Amino acid sequence: MNAARTIGAGIVLLPLISGLLIGIGRLLLDRGAPRRHTTTQEDTP
Repeated sequence: MNAARTIGAGIVLLPLISGLLIGIGRLLLDRGAPRRHTTTQEDTP
């Protein structure tokens, strides 16, 4: 049965897809929002 294989692939792909969506969302928000910070190094301690 391919159920286990598809579930395993989904578990592997979910973090990748969510990471891509979050990255694209952050890029869109950074592009639409006023330029408060020019570098992303300020976000990390």
